[in-house]
Amino acid sequence: DRILILYPTLVFGGNNHFPYSHISTGINSAKSYLNIIRFLKIDGGFHIIHSKDIAKIVCYLCFNPHEKNHYILGTKPITPNDAIRKLCKFHRKRIYFQIKITKRFVFWLSKWFKIKIHQWDRYCIENPYMIYDTVMPSTFHLKDTYPTLEAVLADYQ
Repeated sequence: DRILILYPTLVFGGNNHFPYSHISTGINSAKSYLNIIRFLKIDGGFHIIHSKDIAKIVCYLCFNPHEKNHYILGTKPITPNDAIRKLCKFHRKRIYFQIKITKRFVFWLSKWFKIKIHQWDRYCIENPYMIYDTVMPSTFHLKDTYPTLEAVLADYQ
C-alpha cells in the first residue's frame, strides 16, 4: 500500500554465498591500476554503501514509520583522492607525488587516443561532485556495519 524508492550509491558487498558487487570485484584488481592512479589527483566526490547496510535500512523502512518515500543510501562523501590514498594504504603502495588531472586534459586525452566518451561518461567528467543528502543505518538509530571505506576494505583482508 506504499511505495518506497531507494537509491543506493556505489555498492560494495558479496561473499561465498552471495555474488560480489561490481565495485567489490575491483578491489583486488585495483592494485595494478594503483601503480599509475596513485600519481594522479582528481577533483570530485561520491558516496559508497555496503550491501549489509542497505539490508538494515530496507528492513527498518519496511517495518517502521518513516518521513519520506525516497532515500539516497550512502556514507558521508569521499573524494577520489581520499579513495586513492586509502586504496594505496590497503595495498601497501606509497604515494610519492600527485599530478592534478583537469577535465580539459581528460577530454584532450580522449581525442588524442581516439577514445569515445559516452554521454554518461561526459556527464560524470563535467559534474565530478556526485554529493547527495544520504542516509545510513545510523540515520535510523541503527549501527552502521561499514561506515567508511576503511571499514569496507578491512573486510577484504
